[in-house]
Amino acid sequence: FCPRPPRAMTSKYPNLARRKGNSSLFLQKTMKEHTASMEDPFMKTIYARTFDPQAYIAYLESQLAMFEGIEQAMDAQATNPLLARLHDPALHRSAALRADLAAWRGRHPAPTPDPPRAGVDAAIQAYVARLEQDARDPRFLLCHHFLQYNAVLSGGQFIGKLVGQKEGLKMGEPGLL
Repeated sequence: FCPRPPRAMTSKYPNLARRKGNSSLFLQKTMKEHTASMEDPFMKTIYARTFDPQAYIAYLESQLAMFEGIEQAMDAQATNPLLARLHDPALHRSAALRADLAAWRGRHPAPTPDPPRAGVDAAIQAYVARLEQDARDPRFLLCHHFLQYNAVLSGGQFIGKLVGQKEGLKMGEPGLL
């Protein structure tokens, strides 16, 4: 059983969706999916600060697979007029995720060594396959880019703070880059 996140830990997503602006329609159309992600049993263990470190390592592996896919697709279309202004290697997450994985594996060695990417589940593999397909159309790639980087900039900071509290880490330290 995983408790619901305390009221102070509820999402700001609904409030953002009600604001006017370019992203409000997107936020309104993805409210159901965002709510479902917050209710995910693993995410509830993050909120409660009771997550298993090996499960968090698997989560980081999945994030790495996803961001490598987005970064490779964006790099391939860096000169596309629709995407050129958004293509910014400073936003890339892969190097930081690799460093975080090395730090977490050092802090929490697996009881039995798993091959790299063993934690990448079928849902992420399906997402990456869909991303590869969608990346052929720059408009679809733009949607993936917006969704994932928006999630990192808002939700990722929130998650990082909770993970850091459990592990005694501060944002910007190895494991929370």
